Amino acid sequence: MKNKVFAVLLATVATSSLLLVNCNNPSCDYVSKCPNDQPLTQDQITTCNNEKDDKCCGGLYNDYLACMQDHQTCTSSGVTDTTVTNGTCGDPYAKWQDCYYGTDTNGCNRDQ
Repeated sequence: MKNKVFAVLLATVATSSLLLVNCNNPSCDYVSKCPNDQPLTQDQITTCNNEKDDKCCGGLYNDYLACMQDHQTCTSSGVTDTTVTNGTCGDPYAKWQDCYYGTDTNGCNRDQ
């Protein structure tokens, strides 16, 4: 499951926005500033919105998504440089992962 979520997240990151984004309200249907990234699919947008709306970890996902959108870096071939972008946003990503996978949910239970 971790790999699937990370793959969806990377696909979302790979199509980050040129639009100005409020740090507290990043968009799931943005357009990448890297000209050769593929556009988001509706499934990717839906997955992103579901992560943002998660009652336990949505705030942390928003923090991570805002960081990714604010710090997106493109390679010389015009696609998202996920190594640089993910490196810059490692802390918010780790916090979201810890919450999402249950190691630090602050007592939140998704099933209630």
